[in-house]
Amino acid sequence: MPHHTERETSSANRAEAAEHLRELADEIEAGALDLAGTSLDVPDQLEYEFEIKQEEDLDGVEVEVEIKLKWIDPDGDIEDAETPHGTSLVVPDEDDDMPDALDL
Repeated sequence: MPHHTERETSSANRAEAAEHLRELADEIEAGALDLAGTSLDVPDQLEYEFEIKQEEDLDGVEVEVEIKLKWIDPDGDIEDAETPHGTSLVVPDEDDDMPDALDL
């Protein structure tokens, strides 16, 4: 089965990150999400998950918050797409049930 994953990564101050999340929320509510060079139709019903990870290292505690949205698109196709600046193609592990989370 084809598997295609893209990740968008950037740095921002707290206000900029919050604004980006508001824009994503508006897109999800409108039913059309444009992210990492990909346009997605978002259905009325979907699954979501929030996860917080904390890991201590020599510099302090690294905190990671993951937000996952998941749904089935019965009409969807995975098409070859160019990878735009600021994104990277991610190849998941063979035993991964779900693509890597979007790190915001």
